[in-house]
Amino acid sequence: MTNIAERLKTLRLTLQLNQKEMAETIGFSQSYLCGIENGLKTPNTDFIIALSAKFGISVTWLLNGFGPMFSGSGEKDMKYFIREKSPLYISSEALGKIAGGIENGKMFFFEVESDNMEPAFLKGDKAVIDSSDKELQDCGVYLFDINSRKTIKRCFKTGNWGFKLTNDKPVTKNNDIFFDSSMECLGRVVWIIREIK
Repeated sequence: MTNIAERLKTLRLTLQLNQKEMAETIGFSQSYLCGIENGLKTPNTDFIIALSAKFGISVTWLLNGFGPMFSGSGEKDMKYFIREKSPLYISSEALGKIAGGIENGKMFFFEVESDNMEPAFLKGDKAVIDSSDKELQDCGVYLFDINSRKTIKRCFKTGNWGFKLTNDKPVTKNNDIFFDSSMECLGRVVWIIREIK
């Protein structure tokens, strides 16, 4: 596939969604999605984050066409098992990995307590944290202890300055902070489990 428009349409057809269903699921208008699929618009960052969060797509695949369509297969990308058409969706393979990781002390659950990471994380979601993966990477999502408060943040590399920690929710993006020695990374978010009501 040669461009984002074609890959987006392929993703939508793979998920067996029409334009209206996909747009509503990620919180965008059908006309915006249609514009991207027709090559008339370029997707903004919020659109790409929402697609990745809701459907577990690989951002690298969407933007460049490289690698698998969906994150996973041993990659350290975030993996989401969320579908609108069932009460709870998680693959048995993922459930086995979570159970094994928790049993050997490598992983633990964290309940999301705020809405600052919407649309990727909603208040009440269960995040599975890999405590053995604390090396910050660009665009990675981690659980931090900041001033004795646990919070999930997305990391962005800022050249020679290290990492900026940010929220996904547009209205809270002005709360960006720079990672320093007073903060502790507790691990990388590897799964998010959400009950669809």
